[in-house]
Amino acid sequence: VFNRSTTLVMPTDELLFWIKKAHAHHEILSPVLMPTIEKPLQWQSIYIGGYHSDQVRRRPLVKTYDRTFLEQLNNTNMPQFYEAIGHMQNTSWEINSDVHECLKYAYEKNHEIGDLPRNQDTDIPERPNDQEWEDPVIQKQWRRQAAEVHNMNHRDRSKRLQLSKILFLANKFSEEKFYYPCACDFRGRVYPAPNYMHYQGASFTKALLRFSEGVPLETQEDANWL
Repeated sequence: VFNRSTTLVMPTDELLFWIKKAHAHHEILSPVLMPTIEKPLQWQSIYIGGYHSDQVRRRPLVKTYDRTFLEQLNNTNMPQFYEAIGHMQNTSWEINSDVHECLKYAYEKNHEIGDLPRNQDTDIPERPNDQEWEDPVIQKQWRRQAAEVHNMNHRDRSKRLQLSKILFLANKFSEEKFYYPCACDFRGRVYPAPNYMHYQGASFTKALLRFSEGVPLETQEDANWL
């Protein structure tokens, strides 16, 4: 796209096995951008807001390579926009411990529920013997089945690495109330800046999260509003 080359780094079977068995403190599971345990910095301009720490590289609120567009936004008075994002950032979350335990159990026992990947590769079908291999129909059928299993394993490896990071973060924040610094795309759509475990992730990721400060629905009007 736009004459840019793309390089993909894929985990080997040995790396995935190590990640699955490794202790949770290994830094390979720790993404650069994570939820925060204090309220994020309110956005005051396109360039100031989000993470408090200077250890995290500052990124503009809007993700774009167009510097002219960023300057135009920065010089535009948008108090309601910044206030709205502030409400999203100030919403505190917590890990749903029941779902967390269920997720760990299902993955460990290799229960393919919903979007959960298998915790190990599926074996490639055994190759037909030499006599059967001479039959082009049998040979074609085996090649197709082997390709399907290979592609499925390829997809599941990426999913397993993603799930390992999500479980690492869920363990890390299991006793904490946390927040999500926000960012926008060039169209103005708002999304959480942290990676992997967030409320716009996979279905099992969304199920892990709940508001830390719940409010009861006491009337039908409350329910209608929700």
